[in-house]
Amino acid sequence: MKYFVIIILTISILFFSCKKATEQTAQNINVTINNCSTISTNANSNFSICYDSLLKDSRCYEPALCIWKGEVAVQLSFKQNNIVIPFKLSDSPNINNNPPNDTTISGVHIKFIDALPHPFSNQNSEKKVLLEVN
Repeated sequence: MKYFVIIILTISILFFSCKKATEQTAQNINVTINNCSTISTNANSNFSICYDSLLKDSRCYEPALCIWKGEVAVQLSFKQNNIVIPFKLSDSPNINNNPPNDTTISGVHIKFIDALPHPFSNQNSEKKVLLEVN
């Protein structure tokens, strides 16, 4: 019985003291239209995410009060080792055949956060997309 308790105690200590080696933290990135952002993560050395175009923006105008918030969709590209993978993301997946809100490419999870500027909020601002990458 004494050895059983020692074995259980040892296994418990090892189990609770181990930390996941591949644990990654999410990075929030801004990518301006027609540009790329290079990112490094633990799992993938270097890759780029490019904001290719704004596909749809029917969001409610900034000062207005709307019943429906509208929707936005963007065309992006994932670039790594001379390979380009185009993909689309939106803020309203599963509505009007919109693309998903997030995707995983080459082990990299990419989530759509927002597209700026919002309609009529500041038309002089450069178009950019906000993403969460991990």
